[in-house]
Amino acid sequence: GEVVNAVDSASAEDDHASESAVPRFRWGQTKEKLFLTAIVKDLDKTSVRLSFHPDRLSFEALDSFGKTYALELDLVQDIVASSCKWEHVQRRDQRGDAVLVTLLKLYPYPWDALVLDPPAAYRSNMDRDWAREDQALEQPEEDAFFVDHEKYLPRLTSSTLERALEDVDILVLMIRHVACKQCKVVDETFAAAAKTIADAKKGSWQQRLRLAVVDPRTAGRLLARDLGGFCGAAPTECRHFTVAPAHER
Repeated sequence: GEVVNAVDSASAEDDHASESAVPRFRWGQTKEKLFLTAIVKDLDKTSVRLSFHPDRLSFEALDSFGKTYALELDLVQDIVASSCKWEHVQRRDQRGDAVLVTLLKLYPYPWDALVLDPPAAYRSNMDRDWAREDQALEQPEEDAFFVDHEKYLPRLTSSTLERALEDVDILVLMIRHVACKQCKVVDETFAAAAKTIADAKKGSWQQRLRLAVVDPRTAGRLLARDLGGFCGAAPTECRHFTVAPAHER
């Protein structure tokens, strides 16, 4: 099931306006964390509600006149919902009262954006927070691993998983993130094993086994989440995942 960490300061009034406004907000990041500041003029500090999910966050608050301000952010990458937090900023922002949200990234690397396809109302109210941005951050260089080994090490998604299980007894998956140094310790060994299995003689035991890879940044994001993928602190913490066909589970 979905991991949820919801923090409620108080329940919102039932009679507030049904239409909500978008607050001003800005975001900055380090390699491991993302900081989002939502600003509401004349904020009712007791009304703030936030909930964190692996792929999104929700913010809702009232101003002193009962007007609702809300954000529903579909994040471009996953977060560790149980380790996210928020707090009131004691120093008042020039635009109003600020709430600081700290998100822990599931995979520690720079995001190139905050949300997926933000609506116009979000784009016009969103800024970068360069004061909280790690100016030394750089996007990792795209390597050729996936392309170099695609003939015998396919990239899987949730929609292609069942097809990959056809005619095999066991499917072994590696979740590989381009920015993860731990993945690079074992990825060439994993790719070599995949090639050996792919080249094995028909009818051999190796033909009952298949190796594949999951890219958690892109189309494989949901599958990586369902498998429980994470970025280990050391190679010994990294995991390969085995999946059997439905009739054998």
